[in-house]
Amino acid sequence: MVQNGSETPGIFAGWGHWRLQGDDGFAGLLGDIFCLPAAGPETPTKVGMETAPIHANKIGNLHGGFVMAFIDIALFAILSGGNPEAPPALTVHCATDFLAAGRVGVPLIGKGRIVRGSGRLVFLEGMLWQEETAVARWNAIMRRISLKP
Repeated sequence: MVQNGSETPGIFAGWGHWRLQGDDGFAGLLGDIFCLPAAGPETPTKVGMETAPIHANKIGNLHGGFVMAFIDIALFAILSGGNPEAPPALTVHCATDFLAAGRVGVPLIGKGRIVRGSGRLVFLEGMLWQEETAVARWNAIMRRISLKP
């Protein structure tokens, strides 16, 4: 579900709000996602969320599995232009390079773009940031699918 971002306080003010909590699937475990679609071909789509102790590993940094799950959600947000009601897509490939330890309590912001599309396959790339620190980079392939009744 999308809510108007104008009521969202703080760093995500004005962004679209995807309320995933209460979702029956895995994504509902992550928390609320915020999306700011690209303003044009030269600007990346931005996807963000707050981080909390539940996202930490045993040494107090963001868990790598959480980071990768967030990237997977960001891929769909980038592909869909920020519309959670867009037709579904599957992640076929995602290569993730971890560049720095993610910090709990600091918002994550993914910035990504579609590199090119080829029929049902779409190639994407992006970076994950916390403030001025690059936490991870990714390149991925997604496949658009149709759900038949």
